[in-house]
Formats: sequence, structure tokens, C-alpha cells
Amino acid sequence: GDDVFYREYRKEALKICDLAIQKFPNSDGAHNCKLFKKTIVAPSISLNFKKAQVSKQNILTGLSYRNLDKVFIKIYKHDYDNIIQKITYYENQDEGYAAAKKGTLVKEVQFSLKAFDDHFDHTTEISIDPLDIGFYTVTFSSHETDADIESFNGFTSFWSTDIGVIDMNSYYGGGQIFNIVNRATGTPIANANVGICRMKYNYSTYLYEKEKI
Repeated sequence: GDDVFYREYRKEALKICDLAIQKFPNSDGAHNCKLFKKTIVAPSISLNFKKAQVSKQNILTGLSYRNLDKVFIKIYKHDYDNIIQKITYYENQDEGYAAAKKGTLVKEVQFSLKAFDDHFDHTTEISIDPLDIGFYTVTFSSHETDADIESFNGFTSFWSTDIGVIDMNSYYGGGQIFNIVNRATGTPIANANVGICRMKYNYSTYLYEKEKI
């Protein structure tokens, strides 16, 4: 069908690139073809974590991948206030990735993925064992040794929590209304002690700082 034909496009593009490189090895076109080939065959991983997961329940997340058949995942627990600036504001991906690994390693797992040779993105769902309440970073890589120069590395973060916040605009001009509920059941949490903060930029440190309202 059309989908099968479409899935052959990048394989055909590689063949055309190889032919151009072979016929005109010193041309600008050949140089561009080499760069294009690297883009097509490069590995890629993306995890679609929710920013808040219910604690002590299996974590289901979508995984998108390309040009690989395994993914290696590590989960680190952090003090939120100590880590959030480092994984939000960084000069390059390697710096952010290194910061994400500075916490306490609590889980390490690898997944085998169905291999495809069409060089397109594919998606699946993975399950990770439950975690206690806290703030976590997740690092993922295409190689078991993430220091490998050919490894595709990335990271994300999330909360494991039983608290959910539902916000809405007041019909009576009173600003925002926040309902604090149990994330799993949706029932209100009685006598919740809530603090409200905003992120304010500090021009001396060039960082955002949390300020209570």
C-alpha cells in the first residue's frame, strides 16, 4: 500500500546518496549527501513522561525511537530545589544531562525494541516499576555506556506524587480557584496546607529564584 511505499523513501534516499558520493566524490553534492546520510541513520529517542505520576503505581510512558533496538534508562531521585535550575538552564545538552545524573540512582532498566530498517520514527509503550513520592530525573541512552561517543543521550524529569491540582477562573472576578485533590481518586484533600510561589529573575545571579506570594 501507500504506507509501505512511503516507508521506503529514506532507504531510497540513502541509495541515491551513495550513488552520488561514488560518482562525484569530491563535489559539494557528495559532501551534502554525506551529511544527509548521517541525519537519516542517526539514532533518536524521546520519552513522553507526564510531569506528575501517581506514586506507588506502575508508570506507563510512550517511547518514540529511530534506528535502534534497545534503550537504557536510569532514574535518579533529587531534592527539587537543588536540581531544578541545573536541569532547566544549561549551556548545552551534555551539561544538562550530567546534572540530571547527579541524584541518587534508584532504578536502572533496559528495554529491547522492535527493530526497523526504514529510518523512520516508531512508537511503543513501556512500563516502569512504581516509585516513592519525590522528584526524579530520567536519563535515557541508546548505548549501555552513555559515555560512548555514538550514544544518543537525553533526559527528562517528573514528580511522583499523590497530589493533583485543578485550577479554574472564578466566575465572580476573584482570580484563580485551585482545587487540591488526590491524583488517583480525584477526591478533595481536606485541610491541605498550600503555599504559592512565583519564579522571579535575579539580575545579579542570572537565575530565576522562587519567591513566595
